[in-house]
Amino acid sequence: MVKERVARTKSPLEKLHAYIHTTMAAYPNPDQKARGNAGRMLHEIWIWQEAAALAASAEKAAWQAAQLGDNYLIPPDGELRDDAGESVVADSPSYSCVVRVDAPRASFDRDTFIALVSRQYKIPAAELLRIVERSTKGGTAPLTKRVVPVEGR
Repeated sequence: MVKERVARTKSPLEKLHAYIHTTMAAYPNPDQKARGNAGRMLHEIWIWQEAAALAASAEKAAWQAAQLGDNYLIPPDGELRDDAGESVVADSPSYSCVVRVDAPRASFDRDTFIALVSRQYKIPAAELLRIVERSTKGGTAPLTKRVVPVEGR
């Protein structure tokens, strides 16, 4: 029995991914001759983080261009926030710009809370502030990961 091979067309994103991998392979890895996987792994992380930074910058510029001037394609963010829910704000034959506006986040205001409790229960605000400071706990420390090239190598 002969199996028929079906040519699979790559999507534009798959083509972009393949292009980036090809470019990565062409970009010389300074640690290419070093033993172990650290240089290869760090080089790959560095390439992808640089591609992500470039993509984020280009995406921001594209959004700004679509929202510039009097003849903007996509309304400014302030106008978009006026209507709650999800809506299509721009269309083309191939793409739609969908905007979802959720309810604003509620946040706890410590000073307002202290003032209200102080007034209602007739407790001095300074005493409540001391209690609040004693009952705080530390959260998870922020973590930033980045691979940077070593100069002079």
